[in-house]
Amino acid sequence: PMKNFGTNWIDDNVRTGASAHWYLGKAWDFYYNKGRAGSNYAYKPVNIMVEQPIGGNAAYEPSTYIDYVKVRKDNGTSSGATFDIIAHEYTHAMVYESSGLGKHGDFEARSMNEGYADIFGMKIEGDVLGWHDWEIGEDLGVGVKRSFADPNSDQSQYSTNNGANKGGSAAYYMQSGYWSATNYHANAGLMRKWFHLLSNGGTF
Repeated sequence: PMKNFGTNWIDDNVRTGASAHWYLGKAWDFYYNKGRAGSNYAYKPVNIMVEQPIGGNAAYEPSTYIDYVKVRKDNGTSSGATFDIIAHEYTHAMVYESSGLGKHGDFEARSMNEGYADIFGMKIEGDVLGWHDWEIGEDLGVGVKRSFADPNSDQSQYSTNNGANKGGSAAYYMQSGYWSATNYHANAGLMRKWFHLLSNGGTF
């Protein structure tokens, strides 16, 4: 498994399966090394499932005794099994078990949940690779990217209040033209911007 998949895979499904398992293992190790053995602190198992008929690139699905991370079918040019995306989805398990933030449908709480998942998805990838790119989803290969430094420049966050903004996300709360009534990922841009400033300094 690699950050950028390259062309040396014999089969697309092998690429997705092998990469997803490796990335999830690294995400598990990250949390374990911080003192958290599984999302419930008690070695709750997690299964990664590829070739899934899901609407997005990947998804987290909770259950009582096991966590599920699901990845869509590889289409030959784009795999949902990228490092930051898998770490993002497993972070949802951590949030779910810790606080249930947003699980009752509160829109802003769900936006915060996505923000935390973006932060740790990027951080886990960066800690393993040795550098942080301050983006998430940049390796999907389908024009999807969420930026920490400039959420307004995001790609493919089209469910916002301004259809002409090319899919940018909000960089601050209720930002005109970017704050969304429906898109949690777009509204998580303000948490990404906050974390970038917290980590790197600067003014905004």
